[in-house]
Amino acid sequence: MNLELLLSQIQKKQSFLCVGLDVDLDKIPAHLLGEEDPIFAFNKAIIDATHSYAVAYKPNIAFYEAYGVKGWQALAKTVDYINLSMKTSLRLLTPNEEILEILLLVMQRLFLRI
Repeated sequence: MNLELLLSQIQKKQSFLCVGLDVDLDKIPAHLLGEEDPIFAFNKAIIDATHSYAVAYKPNIAFYEAYGVKGWQALAKTVDYINLSMKTSLRLLTPNEEILEILLLVMQRLFLRI
């Protein structure tokens, strides 16, 4: 997602909602644990419930890494599903500086009209 697309989503949805996708199998509802990929099933349910309000999603890589290969596979499926749901091309942002830079630009463009 680039800055222009993020600004477009914010204006279209009148929202700044960024949904964190921090997965913990101990906290996933029991009915999803029987799914082939319960981590992805949980994320998909959250994305489906929030995509009309959310302008971004933030998967916390450490949660996926803790589940090894299955966690990484679930993360890849989640990113693909986000791209499909939001009709965008998501890339994972890891450095905090980059996220802060984008937020600063958004605030400046929306509120200061720079």
